[in-house]
Amino acid sequence: MPASGLPVNVEMHIMEGGVMVRFLMERGWHINGAEGVPEELVPTRIEMSSTLPLIFGEPMFPPPDTLQTSESAQPIPIYRGELRVVVPVIGIGEVTEDTGEIRARVTCQPCTETECALPQTVELVEQVRLQLRG
Repeated sequence: MPASGLPVNVEMHIMEGGVMVRFLMERGWHINGAEGVPEELVPTRIEMSSTLPLIFGEPMFPPPDTLQTSESAQPIPIYRGELRVVVPVIGIGEVTEDTGEIRARVTCQPCTETECALPQTVELVEQVRLQLRG
């Protein structure tokens, strides 16, 4: 379920063992990394929740590129083009129902080389059915 009309398209894909959040940035745009971002910028965040008793691990971001600007003393960690972040399921509690929702709340700040847009938050929801192995 992509977010449209913005320079960053965000999708969630359910996969075995977790969830993949995919960001597609229009040419000339980037988003900030998850860590090491100057305090005037908004880091990329992914918060997972579910109506099922799933325990999510920390999002696994790949190493970012860096951007050096005249305003920042340190290079800024960024992602351009396509970014895939895996959020693993690290545990399952007591299952009373096998169908439910997985939700991702994704926050990122689209920027160009010279300016940044306001941060955007996208809520993604997928209906899932657990396939438990006996």
